[in-house]
Amino acid sequence: MEYVKGNIKDSDSRLGSRSGSRTVFRLQEALDSNEAIAIEALDRSGKGSVATNVNAWLSYIMGFNMSLWADGNPTEGRVKLVFSTPSTGRISSLNMAFGNTYILPIVLAVLTAPRDSLIIIENPEAHLHPKAQLRIGELLSIAAQNGVQIIIETHSDHLLNGIRKSAKDNSIESSNVAIFYVEESDGEHVKTEITLNQDGSLNRWPQGFFDEWERAMSDIMS
Repeated sequence: MEYVKGNIKDSDSRLGSRSGSRTVFRLQEALDSNEAIAIEALDRSGKGSVATNVNAWLSYIMGFNMSLWADGNPTEGRVKLVFSTPSTGRISSLNMAFGNTYILPIVLAVLTAPRDSLIIIENPEAHLHPKAQLRIGELLSIAAQNGVQIIIETHSDHLLNGIRKSAKDNSIESSNVAIFYVEESDGEHVKTEITLNQDGSLNRWPQGFFDEWERAMSDIMS
């Protein structure tokens, strides 16, 4: 798939618009310069570069080995995103599961984020299977523990469990995590703060907060 660079707006981030419209071009820049990741703790590949760690983290999150690269000349404003897997060989991004390209901007934003930067993510779990949702929670936890402020809006208990697991594994200090459950009550929005303990447990579980699984099982078993 070929991506065309559009005009830059004042509100754009280093990855372009809120949907990461310039992600492939940012990846091309990282490849051309052999850019090092900003935070050493995120070095999953052991090679320290943005490009190798994009591959390593995508492979881990999605649960199968893959590599990808940007192919083109950024100065011409046109770049192709190409994937490769052991079973398919080189393959267009159009023929990959959409989750791969959906989380690429998230992974790249995290791997190029310097300490004390801010990343805001809406529904990072979209288009991902449960294991991938949990593992992206692990990635975001490591980044947050190492100085990147991350604000997440999510509907995924799997992603939350990835953060809880990271606390228990000491990949993040529980004091560096703030959880808020927002619900509507009598026409008003009510915010409940939930504390994450270092063992991964939560100090409270409000009604309606990721409790649908237990309620469904209760209905099925009754």
